[in-house]
Amino acid sequence: MMIVKRLENQEFKYEYGCLFRRLMPWEGTAKTSWGSGWVKLAPGEFTTPHNHSMSEIFIIISGQGTMTIGSDYTEVGKGDLIFIDANKTHHIRNTNANELLEVICIWWNN
Repeated sequence: MMIVKRLENQEFKYEYGCLFRRLMPWEGTAKTSWGSGWVKLAPGEFTTPHNHSMSEIFIIISGQGTMTIGSDYTEVGKGDLIFIDANKTHHIRNTNANELLEVICIWWNN
């Protein structure tokens, strides 16, 4: 069986201080121990610093920004993959004045 989720019909909601769209899981699919979402940050915007009991990766699909995990930070951009260990406070900021920063997030239980 093939299940297709038409994303153009899905609105972004305000979560974690930014526009956020949950991708997985969704109704009609099997329960999983992981989830995913799509983040959009306008120039100058940043996610609310937060932590959770799940590990996570960020995949930068457009733009540039600064990723902060704990007291460590680094510049990131399109094509970068960032691992975030469970229970580590983290946030990402769009540092590009002209372009959206878009991130796919995937999280899972350890």
